[in-house]
Amino acid sequence: MPAPRNKEVIAEDRRRKVAANLIGGLNYRDMAGVLETSIATISRDVKIILARLKRETLQDAADWRVISLRRYELLLNGLWEKAAKGENLEALDRLLKIMAAVREMMGTDSPDLLDLTSGGQPLRITEVVVERPASDQGQDEEDAGPVDSPEDQGE
Repeated sequence: MPAPRNKEVIAEDRRRKVAANLIGGLNYRDMAGVLETSIATISRDVKIILARLKRETLQDAADWRVISLRRYELLLNGLWEKAAKGENLEALDRLLKIMAAVREMMGTDSPDLLDLTSGGQPLRITEVVVERPASDQGQDEEDAGPVDSPEDQGE
């Protein structure tokens, strides 16, 4: 029986091959045949590969966000004094654009407001349609009488 460390090396080597075959378009059954293992093992390896990829991608995005925020911070510091005096409108404009970019990246930018009203005008109801559910389509209980079928009505 292989040593535990050797099993890890074998599993990682198989996962590299599974990842390459996955990118190459092979299905699980074909991979299992080529790698001489079970479909369940291939399935488990794919789940591990995808979980690692997701973790790495999320970490890369978080790292990029930190780097970008640091760059924005340096730009803001360079423009702040000029913009704070209010004399340099170009610096103020750039400062506001950088701050908007930071809010957007952080997800703190407020969404655009949509006017779901009548634009300040009085609402007018032009048509009222009342539909009864299919279960209420029959007559009221006190009016209940025999309901003619289309055949009875000669249609």
